[in-house]
Amino acid sequence: DLHSFPTRRSSDLPLHVAAIVDNVNAARLLLDECRLSVDTRTAGRRHSMDQTALHLAAASGSGRVLQLLLERGADVNAVQLDHMSALVLAVRGGHHELARQLLAAEASVDPKLIVTAVNSGDLAMVKFLSEECQADVTQRTTHMSGLGNYNLLEIAACQGHSHVLDYLLEKQHES
Repeated sequence: DLHSFPTRRSSDLPLHVAAIVDNVNAARLLLDECRLSVDTRTAGRRHSMDQTALHLAAASGSGRVLQLLLERGADVNAVQLDHMSALVLAVRGGHHELARQLLAAEASVDPKLIVTAVNSGDLAMVKFLSEECQADVTQRTTHMSGLGNYNLLEIAACQGHSHVLDYLLEKQHES
């Protein structure tokens, strides 16, 4: 019974909850039997970020539901109220495989995405973005997200991410 489907808050939609908990069977049922739109948003709901189920799957690391949503034609470049895409949320969450899936589905790569990975100290994601997405390791942040106008080396150093700093120095030396 879909009316008794558990939600975390009264404002949660069942498809969004299925995305958060990676319940692919519930997501498939909601899409097929209830004919929900794959891009249903949380707009108009209390505390809403205007997210799609794809945003929530990417942020939660829910790979099975994310794959289902992509197969069903989810808008891979949709952004929520804070202008974050599913790809940004996957990178912020350190969900490397989901980031790869989104890129394979032709998600747009924001040039500043590598800043997020450097700031969080996620060396694997920095390498992925640098090597597979050709992210510019010499860029400056230009006052992004309150970080000021710093280059990636300065951000890594200020955050104490010496492993990321070493990698960035090596990449810049190669170029």
